[in-house]
Amino acid sequence: MRKPLAVLCAATLAAVATGSCSSTPRVANPLAGAALAVVPGAAATASRQLKVAGDADAARLIERLAEQPTASWVTDGSPQAVKAKVRAVVRAAAGRTAVLVAYDLPGRDCGGYSAGGTTDASRYAAWVTGIAAGLEQASVIIVLEPDAVPQTLQGRCPPLNSATAAAKPGSTAVCGVEG
Repeated sequence: MRKPLAVLCAATLAAVATGSCSSTPRVANPLAGAALAVVPGAAATASRQLKVAGDADAARLIERLAEQPTASWVTDGSPQAVKAKVRAVVRAAAGRTAVLVAYDLPGRDCGGYSAGGTTDASRYAAWVTGIAAGLEQASVIIVLEPDAVPQTLQGRCPPLNSATAAAKPGSTAVCGVEG
């Protein structure tokens, strides 16, 4: 059985916000050699539509893009729905490393262009727990609340402690912010 790998940006955020990242020694890249999952989906539909429209060159370009690894965004839903979505993504990865972007922080983007998110911290904690429950024993990279990292460092967003607490035993957090 494979050991789960969850890279949580919240750990990086917490380390930077507390100043503990600056003294953290560099470690080997835990993603070196990882085969990232390709997410099937809209590209196949777009390619078919382009072929029907007679634009075979554009269809080929879309097909090349569809072969590249991409992340699956988890942006809302009940903890049960999120668990099911994450589990489906992990299983579809078929032995490759799935990449997820968790994006439902209360006050997401601090009211900026991507405003939204869940309504409060307790619902967010339950939502993140739903993500953790769907991970199974797969190798997974989680990009956690990408808008919140710079916003929090500037003191404009709430901390992400509940998300870090959902990491499963044996997971790996990488501190990757340079000062």
